[in-house]
Amino acid sequence: MSPLNNIKITGATQVHNDADIGGLDQSQVDKRYVEERAKRLRPEGNDQYVDISLSAKFQKFGEDPWVDVASITDIKTQFLHSRTQVLILGGGFSGLLYAVRMVEAGIRPEDLRIVESGGGFGGTWYYNRYPGLMCDIESYCYLPLLEETGYIPKHRYSSGEEIRNYANLIAEKYNIARSAVFQTKAEKLEWDEG
Repeated sequence: MSPLNNIKITGATQVHNDADIGGLDQSQVDKRYVEERAKRLRPEGNDQYVDISLSAKFQKFGEDPWVDVASITDIKTQFLHSRTQVLILGGGFSGLLYAVRMVEAGIRPEDLRIVESGGGFGGTWYYNRYPGLMCDIESYCYLPLLEETGYIPKHRYSSGEEIRNYANLIAEKYNIARSAVFQTKAEKLEWDEG
């Protein structure tokens, strides 16, 4: 039985069935769903996608338009053969918050390494910079560590630029900015008992 077959409205004494809801016919809905799903599925599956890093034609779309390549390259050379106590993959708010909690737990910032594929902190807020970009969640709920940083959001709903700048503020306040390696991806992790 479909969940739409019987809908009970809170506070009402009447139970409605399909016929009462604008003539909704569950078999027609199911049929339409199957038809629409078939339009989206392709027989080649994931092979339909192009790995832009392997395609000379599309490779430029994989480049970060916001990054200063020279400064990133200099930073990457500092960490070529270094070891770290804590490795954090990603420099968005989750990665930043994890790094902050590690520092608060006594890990020195220089013993952290944040590996981020983008050219800066902020995750999705680093990449998305179109005009009018704003968060649809209230700033006081969305932005972490407001009390700890003493930061007061400028608006009830923060702009993308403000959120990106705030991510950088967190990194600077907790001295973890120098622990980041940008434009870098982890391709392999190995456990070393030694």
